[in-house]
Amino acid sequence: MNKIFSIIGFCFFAFALISGCKGDKGDTGLNGADGRDGRDGRDGNANVQVVFFRINSFDWLVDPNSNLFYNQPISTLILNRSVVDSGLVLVYYDASPNNDRSAWAALPVTVTTLTTSTFELFFYGIGEIQIARRSPQISAANLRITSNYKAIIIPPASMSLLNGVNRHDHNSVIRSLNLAE
Repeated sequence: MNKIFSIIGFCFFAFALISGCKGDKGDTGLNGADGRDGRDGRDGNANVQVVFFRINSFDWLVDPNSNLFYNQPISTLILNRSVVDSGLVLVYYDASPNNDRSAWAALPVTVTTLTTSTFELFFYGIGEIQIARRSPQISAANLRITSNYKAIIIPPASMSLLNGVNRHDHNSVIRSLNLAE
């Protein structure tokens, strides 16, 4: 019987310990001092996006009536209605001799050699970018070369970053938008 009283006593003690006593809530204490402010971060570019793409030699299509070469549109979901209506898309092609992305030239551009002149331009709409080139002097085989491109998609909120910037100068655009090379 002693054992039963011990177990009942232990259970009562455990219940009292778990449920505890409740009293009135005390006053809220004083707030501590604020911590030091952090360092300012690098200025942002409000969602400017860079898209690299390549058009291979066999991807060029031709309109034989106009001698216009074009590619199937490049899809990009970040090119939305807001950008098309109030933002900007800048497209540059890789003008480096080795196609290694070390020199960029803004489109539209006319490339002239001793014997030919090629005009290259771009179009964009919601979700797509398309490149076209035209040259009355060059055959289809010569215009179908592999080329690298870079599109900089600038939403309306970032347009002011380009105020006074020469948009044909790739390096100036990159600096003003705080983009990595």
